[in-house]
Amino acid sequence: MKLKFNKWLFSVIALLFGFSGTVAAQYGVVENHYLIKGIVISEKCKDAIPKIKITLRATEATSENEDLEVYTDEKGNFSIDNLNLRSNQNYFLIAEDTDVQENKGDFQPSRQLITLTENDFAKSKYESWDQYFESKTTYYFGLKLKKDKPCE
Repeated sequence: MKLKFNKWLFSVIALLFGFSGTVAAQYGVVENHYLIKGIVISEKCKDAIPKIKITLRATEATSENEDLEVYTDEKGNFSIDNLNLRSNQNYFLIAEDTDVQENKGDFQPSRQLITLTENDFAKSKYESWDQYFESKTTYYFGLKLKKDKPCE
C-alpha cells in the first residue's frame, strides 16, 4: 500500500515539475539511428521510379501510427531512419504508388518481409551523443505496372 502511494505521489510531483517517463532525452544518453536503404525500379523497364511511398511497419505493430514512411527520390532511392529498432524483429517494407500516373506509370503495390538485427548494420558515423548505423543490405523493389505498356 505504501509503495502504491509513493508511485502516485511521485507521479503527481513529476507532472507538476514537467517531467515525463522518457529519460532518453537526458544529457549524455546515446541514441542509435539505424538507416535502412533501398531502391525502387520498374520490373519491366529497369528504370528508377520516383515518388513511391515506402513504409516500414513492424509485423507486431498495433497501429499505423508506428509506421515510418518516406518517398523515393528522382533516382528511386529511399532511406529510412529508424530510432526504435528492436533486435530480431520482423518488419514489412511496403512500396505503394500514391501519385497514380505522375511517376512513369501506375504501379502495383509490393511488400517484403525482412528481419532486422543489429548485425545487419555497420556503424557509419558518430556525432556528439548519437551513433549512426547503415544497413549492410540494400533492399530492392521491382514494381509491376498495373496495365502493361511499352518502355519509354
